[in-house]
Amino acid sequence: MISDIHTYARKGLEAELARLDAERERVKALLASLDGARSRTAGTPLAKRPRRMSEAGRQAIREAVKRRWAKARAAAAAAISDASATAVESVKKVAAKPAQRRPQARPRAKAVRGNRKK
Repeated sequence: MISDIHTYARKGLEAELARLDAERERVKALLASLDGARSRTAGTPLAKRPRRMSEAGRQAIREAVKRRWAKARAAAAAAISDASATAVESVKKVAAKPAQRRPQARPRAKAVRGNRKK
């Protein structure tokens, strides 16, 4: 009885081993086909066409960039003139106010260091 169990177990293991060998061969074939496909395409990079733009297209881009920078310069100049106008007005307000006398600060007592009695 034990020998029958061993025989059946051996036959089952041999069948499983044959199935795994067949699976391994199938995986090897798939990998080989992938490696072949990779090696065929690895050496030949895709050729890119150089980009070409018409002169009219370049001119349109130039004009758009010039308009953009002109608008930025105008905005910066307006901001500077607004800031300077505001600064001038605040200086005029300060100059128009009568000078106010500041209260005198109370003199502080001088601390004598080193000669203090304990």
